Parts: sequence; C-alpha cells; structure tokens
Amino acid sequence: MRIFNAACIPVFLFGCESWTLTERKTHLTNEELYEIVKQRPINKELRKRQLKFIGHCLRMAPDEPANIYALFKSKVRERNKIGRSTAQYIEQISRFLTNDNRVKLISSDITKYAIDKR
Repeated sequence: MRIFNAACIPVFLFGCESWTLTERKTHLTNEELYEIVKQRPINKELRKRQLKFIGHCLRMAPDEPANIYALFKSKVRERNKIGRSTAQYIEQISRFLTNDNRVKLISSDITKYAIDKR
C-alpha cells in the first residue's frame, strides 16, 4: 500500500484542484475493502485537496491572480455533451462546504470560510 500511495495516488489526483465532478450518488459497495486496506475513498482525498487549495488561494493578497480568479464564475454557458455536468468550480466548492446541493454560497461566503479556516 505504501508504494500505491506514493506512486499511484499523486498520478490519479494530478491537477484535481480544478476539476468539477459530475453529481452522482455515492454507493458504498467497497466499504469493506476500504476497511481491509485501511484506505480512504479517493473522492474524500480529492475534496480535502480542493478545499485546501481554494483556502490557500483565498488567503493570498487580494491583488494576487490566484485569489482574483479562484472563484471566477464564467458567464458563458455552452451546451455540454449529453450526460455531462454543467457544474462550475464555485458550485462544487459550495457543495463541499455546506454538504447540501440546494444551498449555494456566494464568493464572499466561501472567502469567509477560507479566512476562518473552518
């Protein structure tokens, strides 16, 4: 498992800080396997890394490009391919922070979370 954690996990999660995920219900059919190998589901690690990254960007100086564009919401809405999510990064971060798909935080609320380091 140490080799897997050292060699595979970084490859699987390369660039994950900027991904948006399709919304699917998580099925815990592999729960026993996670317990046996003492691993966390990859989506938990992805969530942790994305929240850590967005917090880091939002705590930077206000004039830093990473801070300015961290929660940029595009006004361009193109049609996605059938079955693809229209979710944007800010919506995903909002979902991570509230654990509720119906609640949508605005940029200033997410920035408050980052500054408070909740």
